[in-house]
Amino acid sequence: MTTTFKSLAIVAGLFFVAEACETTPDGGEKSEVQLSLSANSMKFDENNLQNNTFTVSSNVSWYAEGDKQSLKFEPEDGTSGETEVTVTGIDPGMTGTITVTTIRRNVDDVIRTAEITVSRAKAEPKNYAWAEMPAVNVKKANYKQVTHYANTVKTYKYVRNYSACYDTERHNPMWVAYPLHECYLEGGWTRTKPDPWRPDPKFKQNEQSVIYGSDWN
Repeated sequence: MTTTFKSLAIVAGLFFVAEACETTPDGGEKSEVQLSLSANSMKFDENNLQNNTFTVSSNVSWYAEGDKQSLKFEPEDGTSGETEVTVTGIDPGMTGTITVTTIRRNVDDVIRTAEITVSRAKAEPKNYAWAEMPAVNVKKANYKQVTHYANTVKTYKYVRNYSACYDTERHNPMWVAYPLHECYLEGGWTRTKPDPWRPDPKFKQNEQSVIYGSDWN
């Protein structure tokens, strides 16, 4: 009788433990699936990759996928805990999304997802020695030179519009240069309506003439 009593006690003890703590197939303790990202958006910095990181926090394994071919990052998967992910590339002017998805430990687990949007600014072409630019470009403290770019109307190409050197004290242009190659004209051009004339966004208000419509009204 003594031996039987001890066996029952052991069985009862094991049954009590099983009821108190559910386990996963790998022997770990089962808990609610958790997943979070340290950010929901990021602007890609091509000059410093250390600025292109985010952290995945999860208590289960996970994997990540990007929706653009040029959107590159590493690592593409991880285990439980905190994992730092670095975005290593995305094409200029493009926005993509990285989706992180948890991996089930068992059939009862809820699959969770989290997303981060990655964008990269459009790269402006470099200012080469264009043919229409002045051979001698006088530089003074009050002279400010800018170049504007725009999208063409028909093919929506991102091209150079015009360059200008402006006297910010006298509020007067020293010179303006723009290309007239046929690839810019695309069969003709005209002003849009309403008239797009407005203050130059690359100059501060006190650096340029005030040209609002109310001035001549």
